[in-house]
Amino acid sequence: MKRITIKFLNNFSELQILAWLSFFIYIFYSLLFYKERTCYTDSAYYIFQLIEFDAIKGGLNRFGGYVPQIPTYILYKFGFSLKALLISFSFSYAFIQFLLFLLVHYLFKNKKVALSIVFIQILSMGKSFFHCASDTHLAITIALTLYAWLVFSLNKKDELKWYYLLLVSLLIVIFGVFNHLVFILLSGFLILYAWIEFKPKLFNMNFITLALAFILVFFVKFAFMETSGYEKQYLEQLKIAHKILLNLRSYYSLHFYVQYFNSHYLSTTICLLISTIILLNKRKNVEAILVVGYYVFMLLFSFVIYNQGDSDIMMERSFMGQVLIALLPLFLHIDDVKNQKIRNIILIYIGIISFSSFVRIYNNGNIYKERISYAYSLMHNNANRGIKKAVVDPSDIDMGKVEVPWAYAIETLFLSTIDKKLDQQTIYILPKSTSLNESTNNPDLFLCVHFWEIWNSNNLNNNYFKLNAEPYSKVKY
Repeated sequence: MKRITIKFLNNFSELQILAWLSFFIYIFYSLLFYKERTCYTDSAYYIFQLIEFDAIKGGLNRFGGYVPQIPTYILYKFGFSLKALLISFSFSYAFIQFLLFLLVHYLFKNKKVALSIVFIQILSMGKSFFHCASDTHLAITIALTLYAWLVFSLNKKDELKWYYLLLVSLLIVIFGVFNHLVFILLSGFLILYAWIEFKPKLFNMNFITLALAFILVFFVKFAFMETSGYEKQYLEQLKIAHKILLNLRSYYSLHFYVQYFNSHYLSTTICLLISTIILLNKRKNVEAILVVGYYVFMLLFSFVIYNQGDSDIMMERSFMGQVLIALLPLFLHIDDVKNQKIRNIILIYIGIISFSSFVRIYNNGNIYKERISYAYSLMHNNANRGIKKAVVDPSDIDMGKVEVPWAYAIETLFLSTIDKKLDQQTIYILPKSTSLNESTNNPDLFLCVHFWEIWNSNNLNNNYFKLNAEPYSKVKY
């Protein structure tokens, strides 16, 4: 048995073993912290809409984000409990990363790109792990999948028919473009990198079909569909980019980056330095210039777009694209490092930063556990007072523990539903400096989210939610 195990392990490189182990931990964390990941803002709202409308919902025209919700929707159709839906939702967003890893590794036969996927995800991740419905995380992996497909098709040369090239390219581009715009930005870098590496002819069929796929998808998206809030934000902020960059020191995006540099972005910067040295040592000067230049471009882009700031969980996510640029060349060319001692040092460093990333995620998980515990303490407080529907002003609750309040009514409804010791209840936190347009004395009122407040509790899916018919109570905590 021991010999079989050793022989099996000998078929895997150190990076492969580390990648598989990291994916196992990543998926395990998605199950361990399922409450923290699903009873939070967008995730809670998407699950709530899935239950109430019997349909998969997501951000405006970001249909790529629907795919990870399919397993949860299937469980919902078979009548599984709310707890099962929450676990499935958290798990599926992690597991789709693993499926794309398998696709790249075994179908597109690109081990190096596949191994980079999990490390690119975790390297600057902390709080953003708990925003599991984030389109950014998935968009980054789809961009890597596109690069692996491009390299695979280039290696096949004339073996693949043009319509097959176009079909697969279209599927990946649709998945990415209708997910998040960071896919487009990273695809630009990856296509340029592939062009420089492979030095194809000017009218190479692989690049032509890929360009055609992008043109077709862009035409459909921007000619016929309304742009989302994020896309409008990009366009509006880019118009004043020069003003923002000239006064960058006064904007929150730079302050956030500096504040979290040591814990989140120092390791990325070191990986960028290692990648650049490896490329220069192999006389890949153009690639090195592209990597450093595009990294700086993406960094400045994030500074501009998110200059006004957001919650820490959203700000952390906004700087994740740079990790791909810094780390991918390292994985592509680590075998070019012939000095075994230096190569071992690099591998040890990757192992160390992977371990520290998971420690960071775990520590943040404990912070979000405290957030859940605080919500339960409020609900037990309400239960002792016989309150099932509570409305509270932001000044009368610890907003530091709430963090983001707009979906708190759904989050507390979920948490009370899956806790057998509590009757179902909900806590609605009023938006700042606003008042309700409807009386809270209506016993059938359900206050949902800030941008869609007024619901009738009788219309909620009674297979999952059975709120008592009673007026809202104004409370202070």
